[in-house]
Amino acid sequence: MKRFLVLLLAVLLMAGCIETVPVSAATKLPNIIAEAYILVDMTTGEVLAEKNSEEKLYPASTTKMMTAILAIENLDLNATWTADAEVYATGGSRLTIINSEVCSNRDVLYATMVKSANDGAVYLAKATAGTTEKFLEMMNAKAAELGCVNTHFSNPNGLHLEDHYSCAADLSKIALYCMKNETFRDVVRTSSYTMAATNLSTERTVQNTNLLLYDCTESNRVVVNGVSRYCKYDGCIGVKTGYTPEAQGCLVSAAERDGTSLLCVVLKSSTMGRFSDSIGLLDWGFENFKTEKVMDSGRDMGTANMKKGEVKTVGLVSDDDVTLTLPANASSNLIQIETNVPDQIPAPVSKGQQVGTYTIYEGGIEIGTYPILAAADVAEGGFLSRFGVEDAVAHKIFTIVGIVIGSILFLGFAFVMTMHYISVQKKKKKAAAKARRLAEKRAAEEARRAEWMNRFDSRYQLNSDRDRK
Repeated sequence: MKRFLVLLLAVLLMAGCIETVPVSAATKLPNIIAEAYILVDMTTGEVLAEKNSEEKLYPASTTKMMTAILAIENLDLNATWTADAEVYATGGSRLTIINSEVCSNRDVLYATMVKSANDGAVYLAKATAGTTEKFLEMMNAKAAELGCVNTHFSNPNGLHLEDHYSCAADLSKIALYCMKNETFRDVVRTSSYTMAATNLSTERTVQNTNLLLYDCTESNRVVVNGVSRYCKYDGCIGVKTGYTPEAQGCLVSAAERDGTSLLCVVLKSSTMGRFSDSIGLLDWGFENFKTEKVMDSGRDMGTANMKKGEVKTVGLVSDDDVTLTLPANASSNLIQIETNVPDQIPAPVSKGQQVGTYTIYEGGIEIGTYPILAAADVAEGGFLSRFGVEDAVAHKIFTIVGIVIGSILFLGFAFVMTMHYISVQKKKKKAAAKARRLAEKRAAEEARRAEWMNRFDSRYQLNSDRDRK
């Protein structure tokens, strides 16, 4: 997401020309002779300064950025192609590719961008699309896809045509897109390149027209803010020059220092003024701004309460990295983060689902609002979850309750069995006691009877003895 700087309408330099400058800039913009320019943070896409950036102007050979990226994306660079008469007939700056010459597509790509060769651009167009007309359709379709609203391409090289135009803002969009491609970045930072010999030509070595990459000659010194300097710019990584009498001096340049990458587009300057303008704007950008990551993807953002979830809370994490363009002297204390997460998040929740937002402020100024994501899946909980009890705790509760109930039932059964045993034993004891009593009674009765019988027998015997006498 792009951050919007608070902007101030600054100084009217010329009639109808207004420069847009951020209020947070600490130093004044340099004197620029270009009719239009734009300075952009390549990481955030934030516009740091601009002047007439939407004005339709002739782009000259900065056109070749679009030609190169389409060739890279659609052409087999390891293959060869046989040039035709249309390639050979192209004027202006040339590699002098001859009709029927068989060239390496990679060689032509590099040499075209390094030398700004018009015939090489036609070669790439036809090798890619079959015809120049079909390639132009691809160029304009890609420009529209990138959000260019003031651009129309009528050839693949930038040679002057009235209906071939662009603007600084559109060229910055094209350049930012191109610089995301590793092959393109390698091509545009190449200072010199040697094409291999072909069936019709010997080796060709070409030097880059972008003096910011390497030039330290006295004859090419430029004056920037009253100071004479070499054209070579520390940290320069490209991109593309352009010049026609109608377009005058054009330059798309890029540089990186200490983690900050800036892109500058100047249109309708002078042959050497395009370099001094670009150096001045890049200097100003690095002096006043820095690119800083203020949020990492997946950073811990705390926890949130769950409603009817299998767990009571869910972890929170940030979404993507957030990088901002800050004043060069900005302190980390200027950055404040405010989170906005519901008191309770209804279950279920999926990992990576947005559950809230956080807002970043710089010095009290709102920069942007970004998603907060759930760090884990949270399923809907069981019955006790509506009372805020986690499933794991509920499981323990149910386990304990089960154990208690089981224990009670076991103890109850044991008690019943014990009482039954006691009852049985008591009954047995009673029966045994009763049996003993009966036995004792029976024995006593038998003893009594025996004694009676003895007495009876004794009395009967005595009487018998008396009767005999």
